Amino acid sequence: GLSFDADALEYVGVERGGLPNFSAESVGEKYRESGVLTFVWINPRSEKVEYEAPLFHLLFEVKKSFREGRLRLADGYTPSLAFDPSGVGLPIQLKTTSSAANAEFVLSPNPTSGMATIFLSDGVGEQVELAVYDLKGRLLRQQQMAVVGRKVLSLDLSDLPNGTYLVQVRTNEQLQAQKISLFR
Repeated sequence: GLSFDADALEYVGVERGGLPNFSAESVGEKYRESGVLTFVWINPRSEKVEYEAPLFHLLFEVKKSFREGRLRLADGYTPSLAFDPSGVGLPIQLKTTSSAANAEFVLSPNPTSGMATIFLSDGVGEQVELAVYDLKGRLLRQQQMAVVGRKVLSLDLSDLPNGTYLVQVRTNEQLQAQKISLFR
């Protein structure tokens, strides 16, 4: 199952991914108001599962400020388990993304082992100011970058200790920040 902060997030639906026959009927909403969703999926015709793609996507509307930790796999009811056709256990991962329409940039991979890529949205102007802060608000680095014709920038965090950092991108239009975790 999946638990979520029902005060901050509202479940709005599911989109198919690599699991054939996975649909809204596969999502148990009995405890939705309490912030718990359950899942059942059966593949009676043994259709091919696309393991390379996300198995399914859950859609939530943010009702108030969203922070990491507001979604988590819930083992309190029944264990969160998945198996391939031969019965081998599959890892279950939870990944959050934000609407690309509102994002000026995307960081990947996150977490990172040192090098990350910043993907800028199409509306970004010619100049970008990039800043990296620790979680105490200390500025660790800052640089101006010309991005004419470039929508991809490299970010090297390999000289920093393991931890979580705030990457801030300032354009003519907006100031946006995202957390990135560094683990080696």
